[in-house]
Amino acid sequence: MKRRKQYIRTLILLAFTTLPNFAAKNPLHFDDKISIHAEKTYEYISKTDLYKHIAFKESSNRYNVSNQMNMLGKYQASRQALVDFGYPIRLIDSIHKTIYSDTLPSGRVVYYFDTKIFTPAEQERFIRWFISKVEKVYMRQTIETYVGQEIDGVHITKAGILFASMLGFGYVKQYLETNGQTNFKDANGTSIKERLNEFTDVKLMS
Repeated sequence: MKRRKQYIRTLILLAFTTLPNFAAKNPLHFDDKISIHAEKTYEYISKTDLYKHIAFKESSNRYNVSNQMNMLGKYQASRQALVDFGYPIRLIDSIHKTIYSDTLPSGRVVYYFDTKIFTPAEQERFIRWFISKVEKVYMRQTIETYVGQEIDGVHITKAGILFASMLGFGYVKQYLETNGQTNFKDANGTSIKERLNEFTDVKLMS
Protein backbone atom coordinates (compact mmCIF):
# COMPACT_ATOMS: atom_id res chain seq x y z
CA MET A 1 0.00 0.00 0.00
CA LYS A 2 2.82 2.38 0.93
CA ARG A 3 4.61 1.68 -2.34
CA ARG A 4 1.39 2.25 -4.25
CA LYS A 5 0.91 5.71 -2.68
CA GLN A 6 4.50 6.63 -3.52
CA TYR A 7 3.95 5.46 -7.08
CA ILE A 8 0.85 7.68 -7.44
CA ARG A 9 2.72 10.70 -6.00
CA THR A 10 5.50 10.10 -8.52
CA LEU A 11 3.03 10.05 -11.41
CA ILE A 12 1.37 13.29 -10.23
CA LEU A 13 4.75 15.01 -9.85
CA LEU A 14 5.77 13.83 -13.31
CA ALA A 15 2.58 15.17 -14.81
CA PHE A 16 3.08 18.66 -13.32
CA THR A 17 6.71 18.87 -14.40
CA THR A 18 6.00 17.81 -17.99
CA LEU A 19 2.76 19.80 -18.46
CA PRO A 20 4.51 23.11 -19.38
CA ASN A 21 6.57 21.31 -22.04
CA PHE A 22 3.44 19.68 -23.40
CA ALA A 23 1.67 23.03 -23.58
CA ALA A 24 4.65 24.61 -25.34
CA LYS A 25 4.78 21.84 -27.94
CA ASN A 26 1.02 21.86 -28.43
CA PRO A 27 -0.16 25.48 -28.31
CA LEU A 28 -3.88 26.19 -28.47
CA HIS A 29 -5.16 27.33 -31.88
CA PHE A 30 -8.25 29.50 -32.39
CA ASP A 31 -10.42 29.34 -35.46
CA ASP A 32 -8.91 31.77 -37.97
CA LYS A 33 -12.40 32.51 -39.32
CA ILE A 34 -13.42 34.21 -36.11
CA SER A 35 -12.75 37.95 -36.24
CA ILE A 36 -13.64 40.87 -34.04
CA HIS A 37 -15.34 43.74 -35.87
CA ALA A 38 -14.77 47.20 -34.44
CA GLU A 39 -17.89 49.33 -34.10
CA LYS A 40 -18.28 51.72 -37.04
CA THR A 41 -17.26 55.27 -36.23
CA TYR A 42 -19.29 58.23 -37.44
CA GLU A 43 -18.95 61.96 -37.82
CA TYR A 44 -21.92 63.70 -36.22
CA ILE A 45 -23.39 66.75 -37.94
CA SER A 46 -26.38 69.01 -37.37
CA LYS A 47 -29.21 69.67 -39.79
CA THR A 48 -27.68 73.09 -40.38
CA ASP A 49 -24.47 71.41 -41.53
CA LEU A 50 -26.53 69.29 -43.92
CA TYR A 51 -28.26 72.37 -45.35
CA LYS A 52 -24.88 74.02 -45.92
CA HIS A 53 -23.58 70.97 -47.76
CA ILE A 54 -26.70 70.82 -49.93
CA ALA A 55 -26.39 74.54 -50.77
CA PHE A 56 -22.77 74.19 -51.80
CA LYS A 57 -23.43 71.15 -53.97
CA GLU A 58 -26.60 72.48 -55.58
CA SER A 59 -25.70 76.11 -56.30
CA SER A 60 -22.33 77.03 -54.76
CA ASN A 61 -24.41 78.94 -52.16
CA ARG A 62 -26.06 81.27 -54.68
CA TYR A 63 -29.68 82.33 -54.18
CA ASN A 64 -30.25 83.72 -57.68
CA VAL A 65 -29.22 80.81 -59.92
CA SER A 66 -31.42 78.53 -61.97
CA ASN A 67 -30.67 75.84 -64.54
CA GLN A 68 -31.92 74.65 -67.90
CA MET A 69 -34.71 72.72 -66.17
CA ASN A 70 -35.92 75.78 -64.20
CA MET A 71 -34.69 74.51 -60.83
CA LEU A 72 -34.50 77.55 -58.59
CA GLY A 73 -32.18 79.07 -56.04
CA LYS A 74 -29.68 78.04 -53.44
CA TYR A 75 -31.26 74.59 -53.04
CA GLN A 76 -32.46 74.17 -56.65
CA ALA A 77 -36.15 73.79 -55.88
CA SER A 78 -38.15 72.01 -58.55
CA ARG A 79 -41.56 73.12 -59.81
CA GLN A 80 -43.32 70.19 -58.09
CA ALA A 81 -41.48 70.83 -54.82
CA LEU A 82 -42.63 74.46 -54.88
CA VAL A 83 -46.22 73.35 -55.53
CA ASP A 84 -46.02 71.01 -52.53
CA PHE A 85 -44.46 73.87 -50.56
CA GLY A 86 -47.61 75.90 -51.16
CA TYR A 87 -46.73 78.15 -54.08
CA PRO A 88 -49.58 78.51 -56.62
CA ILE A 89 -48.78 77.61 -60.23
CA ARG A 90 -49.25 81.22 -61.43
CA LEU A 91 -46.68 82.43 -58.89
CA ILE A 92 -44.17 79.77 -59.93
CA ASP A 93 -44.74 80.68 -63.58
CA SER A 94 -44.08 84.34 -62.79
CA ILE A 95 -40.73 83.37 -61.20
CA HIS A 96 -39.78 81.26 -64.21
CA LYS A 97 -40.53 84.18 -66.54
CA THR A 98 -37.70 86.13 -64.89
CA ILE A 99 -35.07 83.50 -65.76
CA TYR A 100 -32.38 84.70 -68.14
CA SER A 101 -29.10 83.23 -69.34
CA ASP A 102 -25.56 84.55 -69.50
CA THR A 103 -22.53 83.09 -71.24
CA LEU A 104 -19.27 83.10 -69.32
CA PRO A 105 -15.89 83.72 -71.00
CA SER A 106 -15.32 79.97 -70.77
CA GLY A 107 -18.37 79.44 -72.97
CA ARG A 108 -20.44 77.96 -70.16
CA VAL A 109 -24.05 79.13 -70.05
CA VAL A 110 -25.44 80.06 -66.62
CA TYR A 111 -28.99 80.92 -65.65
CA TYR A 112 -30.28 83.47 -63.17
CA PHE A 113 -33.68 84.63 -61.90
CA ASP A 114 -35.15 87.54 -59.97
CA THR A 115 -35.34 86.65 -56.25
CA LYS A 116 -38.00 89.25 -55.39
CA ILE A 117 -40.67 86.53 -55.19
CA PHE A 118 -38.65 83.46 -54.14
CA THR A 119 -36.52 85.41 -51.69
CA PRO A 120 -33.45 84.16 -49.80
CA ALA A 121 -35.54 83.97 -46.61
CA GLU A 122 -38.17 81.88 -48.42
CA GLN A 123 -35.48 79.62 -49.81
CA GLU A 124 -34.15 78.95 -46.30
CA ARG A 125 -37.68 78.20 -45.14
CA PHE A 126 -38.11 75.90 -48.15
CA ILE A 127 -35.10 73.68 -47.42
CA ARG A 128 -36.13 73.17 -43.80
CA TRP A 129 -39.63 72.23 -44.91
CA PHE A 130 -38.40 69.95 -47.69
CA ILE A 131 -35.89 67.98 -45.60
CA SER A 132 -38.43 67.58 -42.80
CA LYS A 133 -41.04 66.36 -45.29
CA VAL A 134 -38.62 63.85 -46.82
CA GLU A 135 -37.54 62.58 -43.41
CA LYS A 136 -40.96 62.29 -41.81
CA VAL A 137 -43.30 61.60 -44.72
CA TYR A 138 -41.88 60.79 -48.16
CA MET A 139 -38.98 58.59 -46.99
CA ARG A 140 -39.92 57.66 -43.43
CA GLN A 141 -40.45 53.96 -44.17
CA THR A 142 -37.42 53.82 -46.44
CA ILE A 143 -35.22 55.33 -43.72
CA GLU A 144 -36.52 52.84 -41.16
CA THR A 145 -35.88 49.94 -43.54
CA TYR A 146 -32.50 50.72 -45.05
CA VAL A 147 -30.46 52.84 -42.62
CA GLY A 148 -27.57 50.72 -41.34
CA GLN A 149 -27.59 48.37 -44.33
CA GLU A 150 -24.89 48.13 -46.98
CA ILE A 151 -26.19 48.50 -50.52
CA ASP A 152 -23.85 48.08 -53.49
CA GLY A 153 -20.86 48.75 -51.24
CA VAL A 154 -22.36 51.86 -49.65
CA HIS A 155 -23.23 52.05 -45.94
CA ILE A 156 -26.65 53.71 -45.83
CA THR A 157 -27.30 56.55 -43.38
CA LYS A 158 -30.23 58.89 -42.86
CA ALA A 159 -28.04 61.87 -43.82
CA GLY A 160 -27.14 60.12 -47.07
CA ILE A 161 -30.78 59.41 -47.92
CA LEU A 162 -31.82 63.02 -47.22
CA PHE A 163 -28.94 64.41 -49.28
CA ALA A 164 -29.51 62.02 -52.19
CA SER A 165 -33.22 62.90 -52.13
CA MET A 166 -32.34 66.31 -53.55
CA LEU A 167 -32.01 64.44 -56.87
CA GLY A 168 -35.48 62.98 -56.33
CA PHE A 169 -36.57 60.80 -53.43
CA GLY A 170 -38.30 58.43 -55.85
CA TYR A 171 -34.92 57.69 -57.44
CA VAL A 172 -33.42 57.00 -54.01
CA LYS A 173 -36.17 54.45 -53.33
CA GLN A 174 -35.49 52.76 -56.66
CA TYR A 175 -31.78 52.52 -55.93
CA LEU A 176 -32.30 50.98 -52.49
CA GLU A 177 -35.14 48.67 -53.47
CA THR A 178 -33.17 47.28 -56.45
CA ASN A 179 -30.03 46.80 -54.34
CA GLY A 180 -28.21 49.45 -56.36
CA GLN A 181 -29.13 48.13 -59.81
CA THR A 182 -31.16 51.25 -60.70
CA ASN A 183 -28.80 54.18 -60.19
CA PHE A 184 -30.27 57.43 -61.53
CA LYS A 185 -27.91 60.20 -62.70
CA ASP A 186 -28.85 63.85 -63.06
CA ALA A 187 -27.99 66.11 -66.02
CA ASN A 188 -24.52 66.70 -64.58
CA GLY A 189 -23.82 62.97 -64.28
CA THR A 190 -24.15 62.85 -60.49
CA SER A 191 -25.66 59.55 -59.34
CA ILE A 192 -27.76 58.51 -56.38
CA LYS A 193 -24.93 56.21 -55.27
CA GLU A 194 -22.44 59.08 -55.26
CA ARG A 195 -24.73 61.18 -53.10
CA LEU A 196 -25.38 58.38 -50.64
CA ASN A 197 -21.68 57.63 -50.44
CA GLU A 198 -20.83 61.22 -49.45
CA PHE A 199 -22.56 60.60 -46.10
CA THR A 200 -21.69 56.95 -45.56
CA ASP A 201 -19.89 57.74 -42.27
CA VAL A 202 -22.11 60.61 -41.13
CA LYS A 203 -24.98 60.69 -38.63
CA LEU A 204 -27.39 63.54 -37.96
CA MET A 205 -27.44 64.71 -34.36
CA SER A 206 -31.20 65.30 -34.57
